[in-house]
Amino acid sequence: MHDADGNRLIGSSLWASRKAFDAALPVIRALAPERLPEWSARPDERVFSNAVAGWHAGARP
Repeated sequence: MHDADGNRLIGSSLWASRKAFDAALPVIRALAPERLPEWSARPDERVFSNAVAGWHAGARP
């Protein structure tokens, strides 16, 4: 998704648990060499949240 100005690409993901996220990090980080420097004008911003309103483990959309 892009922001309203079209200057940022925004992505998000939901993980079943912090443990599942931590277990996936080596695979995610292994993809870093495939990213080209010209894809970014500045370093990534990361935002973490421990809770999502209206969502809990086991809930179905």
